[in-house]
Amino acid sequence: MTMPAEVMIPPEPANDRTCSYCSMTAPADRMLQETSSGDPICLECAVTCEDCGAIVENDDAISVGGQIFCSDCTRTCDGCQRIFSAENEYFRTTCDHLTICESCYDRYYFTCPDCDDVVHFDYGYSSDHDDCTRCEPCHDRHLSDQDDALENIGQYHSSRGVVVPITSPASKAANGLYFGVELEVERGSNAHDSADEIAGVIADHVAEDRDSITEGRNTNLPVLCFEEDGSLSDGFEMVSAPLGIDDQRRLWSRVLSCSVMRQLRSHDTSTCGLHIHLTRRALTTIQIAKIVTFINDPDNETLIRAIARRYDGGFCHIKAKRLATAHNPEDSRYQAVNLWNSRTIELRIFKGSLKLSAVLAALEFANALVRFTATCSGSGFNLKSAAFLSFVSSASLRSDTKHLRAYLAQRLPSCQEIK
Repeated sequence: MTMPAEVMIPPEPANDRTCSYCSMTAPADRMLQETSSGDPICLECAVTCEDCGAIVENDDAISVGGQIFCSDCTRTCDGCQRIFSAENEYFRTTCDHLTICESCYDRYYFTCPDCDDVVHFDYGYSSDHDDCTRCEPCHDRHLSDQDDALENIGQYHSSRGVVVPITSPASKAANGLYFGVELEVERGSNAHDSADEIAGVIADHVAEDRDSITEGRNTNLPVLCFEEDGSLSDGFEMVSAPLGIDDQRRLWSRVLSCSVMRQLRSHDTSTCGLHIHLTRRALTTIQIAKIVTFINDPDNETLIRAIARRYDGGFCHIKAKRLATAHNPEDSRYQAVNLWNSRTIELRIFKGSLKLSAVLAALEFANALVRFTATCSGSGFNLKSAAFLSFVSSASLRSDTKHLRAYLAQRLPSCQEIK
């Protein structure tokens, strides 16, 4: 007799589900929520995105301005690293495809009027032909359409590969330390010559005294170039060759004595700065860290304001540093000390000036700061203004800080004794 086949009865479905995040179970009549990936999640482990309504695990939720969002509804600015809601206005840069918040866009970027590309100010180009700043390709096309293309002012960074270090007694004595100066200027309201014509007169004025500037050394090498800069409205940037501080003193004494300088402005603008590059290979890592720490120390603000004539801002941010990590570059070159360049460190703290005393004081400050932070200086790790001022007025530094001490004594009552 054949036995009937055994009938398999499926098990009854479970009456509960388990939270994928904390393993808490809930009866079927109290169904757990589900994340966008379908994972069950309990109320204690979840929040709701206030933008799209998605269920988000607590650890994945992002709080912006007191509101809760999922990652799909937020953006991170690649400039300042701030997280903001995707509902806010943001920008995508063209050359490097970065996401930029509105604040960083206003401070560092512009939109090319010809092609609508979002471009960093570093890669913007302007000319005397109109008031527009353009990206490089559009700028080149614009210039090609002009019959009177500039003769004396080159494009932004055109001096790279043109100016080279010129050795001097001072650079040899300083272990190969060269100074590169970038001075930005704008045409004044009284100017009757174009910016290009003014640059040409300055170039001729320097050329007439070329032998005395470098005392007959390397007379075939350029000591000064002129460039466009996207941050300027109707001006140019004067870029020196890397020179010893002795040659720099003679160069700027010649440049700033030129009669056409009266048609230019620098200090009384919102666009012009004075940047000083220092040869990186002449500095130790701890020296660089000390320089960065000193300039960014809040306790030294009074001194930095006096010598720089400004403090903190869109193109030279200041933030307190730890000596152990101060030699590491920040995420932006717009720092008081820019460490992005492989061959130099750049002091960006100074406001532009057409006064020889201010330019020479800035150069002597940079030189004194290098010597102050050197191991043999005796200053150790006392990176405060009082120690620095005592150092620059010492017998061994007096001849190299003449303009600096006079400048600080004029601007800081507390510095009268260092004259």
